[in-house]
Amino acid sequence: LGAYGRRVVAPNVGGLERSAGRVGQPGWGGGYSGGDHHSCGESCDAERAVIVIVGLSHHEAPLEVRERYAFDPAEVESAARALVYGEALTELMVLVTCNRVEFVGATSEGSETKAQDHLAAFLERRAVGASRYLHRYQGPSALRHLFRVTASLESLVVGEPQILGQVKDAFEAGVRIGTFGPELGQLAAAALRCARRVRRETE
Repeated sequence: LGAYGRRVVAPNVGGLERSAGRVGQPGWGGGYSGGDHHSCGESCDAERAVIVIVGLSHHEAPLEVRERYAFDPAEVESAARALVYGEALTELMVLVTCNRVEFVGATSEGSETKAQDHLAAFLERRAVGASRYLHRYQGPSALRHLFRVTASLESLVVGEPQILGQVKDAFEAGVRIGTFGPELGQLAAAALRCARRVRRETE
């Protein structure tokens, strides 16, 4: 995963894969370590960031539970803003499809459990008893999971093409509503490149 560690500068709709400079110690697990180990001319004194994921899918949850998470776009935007504001999460994107919901966030190192509990509590309020179906990932396992989801390796029909566009739409929605920043920016670029490579080399 380190090979995909590029810093995305000011991500915007349609420009998720523009990057500038190689981060010296990438990995999101947590994130990058800062210092002067980069070539983008920025000051990288930020604390280490960790990617966390909480969600559910057809792998764990029956259809009647998944149906409770049929968010419309306005609900997704409202939830994302509320979940980021004033809590352990610093960035967030929400992926909702007919077979899964994934809350992908960035948090500071040491706050992983708090961030995941915060997301799980929101999902539990949506469907009481859903907590037993939730999956949780952090650090490298979160990256691996999102890469597999984006590449359609976790889809009900493995290899189906819709998921790539759905993930891209979710990232772009995060940009639009202001819950998406540099940590998810570099993750977005990496996941989309990886998924396109998987599709190109396995067709």
